[in-house]
Amino acid sequence: MYNVGKRKLFKRDDSFAKRAKYTMKIFVGLGNPDKKYQKTYHNAGSIALNALWEEIKDGVEILRESELPLFSFTEFREPKLGEKIIFAISKTYMNESGGAVREILKFFRAMPSDLIILHDDSDLILGNSKFTE
Repeated sequence: MYNVGKRKLFKRDDSFAKRAKYTMKIFVGLGNPDKKYQKTYHNAGSIALNALWEEIKDGVEILRESELPLFSFTEFREPKLGEKIIFAISKTYMNESGGAVREILKFFRAMPSDLIILHDDSDLILGNSKFTE
């Protein structure tokens, strides 16, 4: 464990991921939590994740759902793939979303490589998307 200021960071190797009996992907939708930001550009990540959930929710096996202080999530399995998937929505403002993402990683004992972050990007033309590692 590392201490960085008042925060504690945990060092992990890939051994947990290698021992896992399933693969896991965590989709995190970022946005601002207040209702006044609900349909704004900053909420593009959470809007996109909610839209994706509406498209697939009838064909998945829900394992658990929960509301936690920094994020809410739905954990499910896609029957054809057998892969565990988590859709999480940050409850923090965009400029504080790193704390929520860190808590998501700790909660699920996941690696950063398990994450797919959905967020706004003002450098893109509206309607376009990009994927980066």
